[in-house]
Amino acid sequence: GSPVELESGNFTVNYQLVLENTGTVDLDNLQITEDLETEFGAGVFIGVTTAPAITSGPSLAGSDLPILDLSWDAGLGGSANSSLFNGISGTLVPTDSITITFTIEVDPNANGVAGPLDNTAMASGQDGNGTTATDDSDDGADANGINPNEDGDMGTSDDPTPLDIPAVNLAKQVNGPYVDNGDETWTIPYQFVLENTGTINLTNPSI
Repeated sequence: GSPVELESGNFTVNYQLVLENTGTVDLDNLQITEDLETEFGAGVFIGVTTAPAITSGPSLAGSDLPILDLSWDAGLGGSANSSLFNGISGTLVPTDSITITFTIEVDPNANGVAGPLDNTAMASGQDGNGTTATDDSDDGADANGINPNEDGDMGTSDDPTPLDIPAVNLAKQVNGPYVDNGDETWTIPYQFVLENTGTINLTNPSI
């Protein structure tokens, strides 16, 4: 969904993660690592406003629902605990998947931070022999593809997910002393400051 601006000037952002077993054997010990605070930078990531929840799946026989680690919410999205699942948890049979959603709050203009806010989550699972399969997230909803034409798509299966927030702020002040023109009129200097406070370039600025 689109970021929603709060009265504070911060934004809430809804995220969705899709974890799928794209191999040929069952995967256990599922794990997703997501460290938003580190990737977005100090001050930009405010916190998790809606704790992660599994909103769909798994759906096939043999899969077990992994247990979410609720301390992930209190851990500021990774600074204290970047693992989304609680310990050794869950099984996904081939082609099965789960979807996880959560909401965060960000300040895209914190500490003068400018530019895009990209994020990558990392997933892993183990087969019965202890071999670990890993993957970096791709931007989009298809866990088993390259998600062409998504924002930030570079034609690969591990493109970072950009957080695009278009935002602009305007300030206006009297910028100097009034000047008496001697004819019952005054000259008053004004100053406008127009700033891009979002994470993407803005064109056609207007006041």
